[in-house]
Formats: sequence, structure tokens, C-alpha cells
Amino acid sequence: MVGQAKQQYDNLTTAIINAARARAAAAKIEENEKTILELEGKQTTLQSQQTQQQGVVSQRQGELDDLHARYDKEIQGAALGDSREMKSNNIQSKISQIYAAQDRLREANSALSATTSELNRVNSQLNSLNAANQTLAEKYQISAESFTVPETPGIPTVPAGGDGGGGGNTTTATDKFAAEKEWREQQEALARIAYAKGETDYIAYTKRMDAIAVDFYKKQLAHTDLTATEQLTIEAQYQEAVRKGKEDLSKFTAEEMEAAYNDEVAKAKQHYIDGEYSYETYTEVLERLQLTHLATMAEASAGI
Repeated sequence: MVGQAKQQYDNLTTAIINAARARAAAAKIEENEKTILELEGKQTTLQSQQTQQQGVVSQRQGELDDLHARYDKEIQGAALGDSREMKSNNIQSKISQIYAAQDRLREANSALSATTSELNRVNSQLNSLNAANQTLAEKYQISAESFTVPETPGIPTVPAGGDGGGGGNTTTATDKFAAEKEWREQQEALARIAYAKGETDYIAYTKRMDAIAVDFYKKQLAHTDLTATEQLTIEAQYQEAVRKGKEDLSKFTAEEMEAAYNDEVAKAKQHYIDGEYSYETYTEVLERLQLTHLATMAEASAGI
């Protein structure tokens, strides 16, 4: 019976090691998937932005082609004729319109090129992460069966008397946090589904996941049968979750404000390119936007 018990221990040890490796691989896959979710959100935004910018480039090219069709012959004729005609306000105005259209086309192409470059970078990262997850899943055979050994598995016991008769018994530890873990899995799954369906953006998704983690540890701390070690460990995890939530909130608040500022700057720049703002008005608007943005960022930092 001692030999049988040893074999049971050896089998259990192997099972624990395999399960631990599978859990570690699964944790890495989950970490990668969170990054993938973020990148997929960026990918969708960039693809939409790219499509919009391609339309702008086509529009700007059409405007330039139209000006060339209307004015080229007249400008060429003036160039071959009297120099005073070439310097006339009429010809110079038409040349300026062509130059302005060329500038607008150049700006549109530059914006499209930057977006395309960033989209290619995001696509490359997504491909790498998906390939890494596939490799991990295949190497460690990640599946439901990989998690059949609990984190605190039952340990076979050797019958009293060593080689006495009767079969060996096993004792299995119960997971006192099973209900809390099931609740967390369900809530996180709902959050992932909402994000995948486009019902929430990445910022809302991350805030929800942070809130779930905090509530999860709160529920565990509500147990009245915690050991001293469990109490300390869960309290530490709870405080870490709270801190992560605050850090994410701070980061996203700053990102949202930065995005809003950049959007206003882009609008002002477009007004200037379209001739709706003079250079003086354009610089005044930019200065006002910058001062407001800096003040808002300072207030946000002071409040965190």
C-alpha cells in the first residue's frame, strides 16, 4: 500500500506540474488577449480613419485637377505673352489657388501616409500576438482538461498501519471561493462579449474589468473563516486592484483629454487650410486651445 500511495503522489505531482504549466500558459494567453483587444480597437479606428482620409485625398486631387483644367491654358498663355499679364492680379490669384490646392493635397497625403503606417504597425503586432497565443495553446495543450487539477488539490493519505488491509482514502480540499470565482468569470465574460460586439470601447471595457477585480476581492474579504495568511494575501490583492483601477482611470482621462485637444487642433488647421481662418486667427486659436488644454490637464493631475 505504501508503494501505491507513492505512485499516487507521483501521479498527482505530475498532474499538478502539468496543470500549473497550463495555467501559466493560459495566463500569458489572457494577457496577450487583453493587448489584442486594445489593438483591435485601434485597428478599427485606424481603418475608419484611413477610409475617411482616402476620400479626402481623392477630393483634394479632384479640386487640384479641376483648377489645372480651368486655369493652365490661361496661365501658360500669360507666361508666353507680356510679363505684365503674368504679374497681373488675375493670373497671380489663379496661381495662388493652384498652390493652395497642392498644399491641401500634400497635407491629405501626409495624414493618410501616417495613418497607413500606424495601421501596418498595429496589424503586425496583432499577427505576432495571435501567432504567440496559437503556439502557447498548442505547446501546452490549453483546454478545459488542462484545469482539472485544483489549485489546492486533495492529497492521498496513507492508511494507518502502513501495509494493513483495506483501500487507501483520499481527502479533497474544497474551494471556499468557488462562488466568487464563478461570479468573476461570468462578469468578465460579459464584459468581453460587450467589447467584442462593439457595445463598449476599450476604455469602458478596461474600467469594467478593473471594477470586477475590486469587487471580486471585496467578496472574498467578506468571508468570516479566512486564515491570517488568506486575509493578508487577499487584502494585498484588493489594494493592488484598487491602485490599478486608479492608474487606468488617470491614464484614460489624460488620453481622452489629449484626444479632444488634438481633434480641436486638427479642426483649426483644416479651417486655416480651407481659407476660413487667416494666419493670425489660426495662431490665436491654437494658442487659446493650448492654454486651455494645459490648464485642464493640470487640474486633472491635481485631482488624482
